[in-house]
Amino acid sequence: MTFTAPYFQYTDYYAFVNLFEQQVEIHANTVFARYLAVRNGSSTFLSLTYRQVDHLATNLACQWHPYLHKADVVGFIADHNIFYLISLVAILKLRVTFLSLSPRNLEADVVGLLHKTHAQVVMATEKYRHVATGAASQTEHCEVIILPPFDLEKMLQEPLHPKADTLLNKHYTFDDIEKIAIIFHSSGSTSYPKPIQLSNRYLILLLQYLRYRIQESAPTLTYDDRDTVLCASALFHLSGFISSFMGMLVGASTVLVATVPASVDEVRLAITETNPTMMGTNPLVLEKLLFYMTEHQDFELMQRLKLVFCGGGPLKSSFGEELTQHHINIKNCYGTTEISVVLCSDFDPSNKQWNVLRGTPIYAPYYQFEPCDTDDPTVKHLVIPANAPFLATGVANREDGGYNTNDIFREVTPNSGDYIYVGRKNDVFVMQNGEKTNPVPMENVITGERVIKQCAVIGERRPCTCVLVELRPEYLSNSLTDEVMQRVRRAVNRANKEAPSHSIIHPQMIKILPPGGQIPLSDKGTIKRQAVVDEYSDIIAELYDDFLNQNSNCTAAEKNGMDWPKQRIASYLVDSAAEMLDLTVSELSQ
Repeated sequence: MTFTAPYFQYTDYYAFVNLFEQQVEIHANTVFARYLAVRNGSSTFLSLTYRQVDHLATNLACQWHPYLHKADVVGFIADHNIFYLISLVAILKLRVTFLSLSPRNLEADVVGLLHKTHAQVVMATEKYRHVATGAASQTEHCEVIILPPFDLEKMLQEPLHPKADTLLNKHYTFDDIEKIAIIFHSSGSTSYPKPIQLSNRYLILLLQYLRYRIQESAPTLTYDDRDTVLCASALFHLSGFISSFMGMLVGASTVLVATVPASVDEVRLAITETNPTMMGTNPLVLEKLLFYMTEHQDFELMQRLKLVFCGGGPLKSSFGEELTQHHINIKNCYGTTEISVVLCSDFDPSNKQWNVLRGTPIYAPYYQFEPCDTDDPTVKHLVIPANAPFLATGVANREDGGYNTNDIFREVTPNSGDYIYVGRKNDVFVMQNGEKTNPVPMENVITGERVIKQCAVIGERRPCTCVLVELRPEYLSNSLTDEVMQRVRRAVNRANKEAPSHSIIHPQMIKILPPGGQIPLSDKGTIKRQAVVDEYSDIIAELYDDFLNQNSNCTAAEKNGMDWPKQRIASYLVDSAAEMLDLTVSELSQ
């Protein structure tokens, strides 16, 4: 059964690159991309039209044809910039699968991805020569091409390649719909990065979702060729791909920054110079922007944007609330590379429920929420059936051919269809007593405290939980102040109030990482939990040992409770309970 898309039918265009080329014909002289460049020692934004981007990509494809036309899969490692975008289009014009490799990958990760995808070529800029050559040398039948520095101005002066019409096959058919166009990979937050194959069908549907959601939830929020989308996410991840190419469906423009994650200065310069109307980004960038805006009491630039959509990971509740309070139309989007974008919050600026997610009527038959193994009936697990048109190729992990997302949501009110993201099933750990703890909500509350940059709650197979805290550099020193420690403890207390009793973190189980210590994160900003446990195993072991054996230094007489009078025993128990709960004795007695 063919799915009826809201605007562009994949049965009409067959391939993503064909859709792009047809949009080029419609919007040829409209600006497609604005990119950061250095001119006369200063950073500024230059622009390329749809026709210019297509011209550059066509010439690159012809130039690379002798090396790539026989390949099935080509790996690509480069920084997030305009050259990356043009190269992606060029390789797709060659009808070769583009394997997007994050430049942050370790060599071992790249080896695994090249092997799993059977890539025959890996292309890289000089900056990533070492990783590319090292990985290719460990992969059978894989060649390396190191790309020379690119000169866009010179390339723009070159005429269209004389053999473009014969070298590039533009005859697209129904068979192209299910062909793999792009392979992205997972962030590797729980294991080694895994490749995820995206067909032309998937890509054509992917880029239409946000447009449909805007029309459905905020019809007065115009989205057309007058719009410019600021892409503050990496092109080598799905969220950056969406922000970069979604505008082509309406003739809109995209803005690319030079670094990932985008810096505050780059975002400010981009908004000032290019006047974007929307921004697609991730929690890491938004958190940096919020700290800057709060410190300088300057929210005006972000308020210019009519829509800011956030994906790639959960934005902390306190940060989302604060952005909303300052009249920034921040909206949450949920999706994964395996399933595309499935849920979004209401895009209407008057709706302040920035993190309440809903599906769309056109996708309603293709997702379902199943009850979780919990006493709370509002907590559910998202499942995608096998016939979902937006499902990536080969990701089925259920006997019926469907896909378990392993993502958990809480329905706001029964049968409302409104959900709030809770976390991942594999984030939940089982404690020594068999109780389950979801650390994500606790971590979100704790990192809402401004002195804290990141934290990780730990407790798998342990009698109680603990938290490792990474302070922001300006608050970190060899001798922590009482004020900083009090703020950290208050943040933990706030998390404890929202956590089940078996999950509370005792004051003795708070550990501030020493200078230089960092919580390992994926590209998307999610915690690499196993890496945390591995890297800080000694600190964690010492933390539990000290807490569970805290009376080991008592004298023999003190350890013998028979030698204590009843009043002293009672006093000791009250004092111990107060210390563990971080309360005064008077508060405990109330």
